[in-house]
Amino acid sequence: MKLCIHGVFALLFSTFLASLPAHADVHFHVKNCTKMDLEFTTYDGHDKVAQIQYKKFTLRGLKDGTDDVSATKTSCHIGCPWGKSCNSRCKIRLQSDVGRKSKTANVYKDQYIRFTSAEIVPASGKPLSEGHTRTWYTLASEEEKCSDHATDIKQLD
Repeated sequence: MKLCIHGVFALLFSTFLASLPAHADVHFHVKNCTKMDLEFTTYDGHDKVAQIQYKKFTLRGLKDGTDDVSATKTSCHIGCPWGKSCNSRCKIRLQSDVGRKSKTANVYKDQYIRFTSAEIVPASGKPLSEGHTRTWYTLASEEEKCSDHATDIKQLD
């Protein structure tokens, strides 16, 4: 009888675990259409303060004579907290702004984020090298060319 109760408990527990939402890596695509090399960091979508880095990578800027590049596939680990159902998403931040309280952009599973322009904003009374990077981006469900018209542009500063 004791063996039967353990078997039923194991079956119920397995069923419970199988019913939880999947928490695999959340993949999305990043495209750098600016002339600047940009360093990025991804974070889990539920990381409200974006403190635990998941991935760090650099995307080279467009070279002279080049009008488009391919999007790079990247990811974060968990798109939403355990035991909660949600739209899986990641957060992305410019690496140069990690020391600042800069914003992150939310990118949902399989979405494309295209950085259309970037500039260095100097810190007050400091050299340009101590400034931060301000970028503009678009989000889309399919890859867009760098030359495609940008609608609904957002600023990441």
